[in-house]
Parts: sequence; structure tokens; C-alpha cells
Amino acid sequence: THNYILLDEMVDAVFAVGTKSNRLPERMEPQPRLCRSAAEVRACRGVKPCLANSLSLLEQVQIDPSIRRLLFIGVGCQVQALRAVEHKLGLEALYVLGTNCADNVRSPTALRRFMEAVSESPESAVGFEFMQDYTVHVKHVPTASAALAEHWPDFSASAGLSPDSPSLPLYERVPVFSLPQAQLKDVIANSCTSCFDYSNALADLVVRYSYYYH
Repeated sequence: THNYILLDEMVDAVFAVGTKSNRLPERMEPQPRLCRSAAEVRACRGVKPCLANSLSLLEQVQIDPSIRRLLFIGVGCQVQALRAVEHKLGLEALYVLGTNCADNVRSPTALRRFMEAVSESPESAVGFEFMQDYTVHVKHVPTASAALAEHWPDFSASAGLSPDSPSLPLYERVPVFSLPQAQLKDVIANSCTSCFDYSNALADLVVRYSYYYH
């Protein structure tokens, strides 16, 4: 959708949340961006399970005469804040593409501390999810999957990993009740423990995320 909307010049820019860098662990740390090309938007893909100051670039939008039509991509709390100030932006058109959210840690420092406490291989983790089976599913980069599979054969089997398919992602499953609570009690942001708009009700269109799993 974002590719076509830029190529067809329906909007002048796309607001998305990218990452601090492509290196781990910064790959999961958020960095808001104003994208002017489809390639820049695609570079923002991936999970960033950390609170982001996503409205920090709105002042730039407000004073930039080249941005009259904007596509904003964000989660519920970001969209709620955007709707509260959209009348001040002076835009000709504002399109809002929403996504569902998950538990977010409060800072990049807390994210590193969380991954080091939860995962056996935090340096290769690219995402995590608290699942209904009372486990945390930690997703690892494909390049590390073959090595990790030696330590967790049950995880590799559940992810469909085999010696002939080393590029498939690997999911490490960690029981929630085994987490070191004393170390993690202030990791998850307080606002995320009582989310009031998980469904992203004020977005024009909501696209759910896909958590690839076998």
C-alpha cells in the first residue's frame, strides 16, 4: 500500500518508525522517520518493541511546505495523539494506516536488559511476543538459526528449521513464569499494561502484523 501511495503521488511523505541501525541489538530500537520513497518505507519494516517518540517529527511536517499530504503509520496511542493535533498541522490530506501493538519496553536500555534476561542469545534476537501459551516467543535472525538449533532442537523443529533450510527464522520459547521478575519488574512501560486502544480505533485502516510461525 505505501509503495503505491508514494509512486502514485497520493502523498508527499510517509511517517513511519524505523530502527536506530541495522546492527543488533539496535535493530529493535525505534527511530521515527519521514520517508520520501518506497525504499525508505521498506527500510522501516520489522518489530520495534520499545516506546518511540513518534510525534517528534510533526513540527517538521508543519513547517515543511513540500509536505501537504501525509501518510502516518502508527499504533493506537500514537494515532490517538495525532488525531488530537491534526487540525494544527495545516495539511491538505492526512491518511492514517494503523497497526496493532504489543507489550513495549520503556527504553532502549530496558530493552537490552529484557533480552539479556529472557534469551539465551540476545545478540541475534529481532523480536519477541508474549503468547497465549504463557511463553515468550523470541524470534532470531535466520543467519543465527543453524547455530541456535544445535542448542534447541525442539525450537528448530517447531519453526520448520532443517539443515537444508537454514534461512528460516527460529523461535525460542521461554516460559513466562521462569522470567526473573526482580530484574524485569520495571521493564514493560506502565502505559502498555493497560492499553486503551489496542484495536487502533481512530486509524483509517488497520493492518495486523504477521508473526511468522509454524
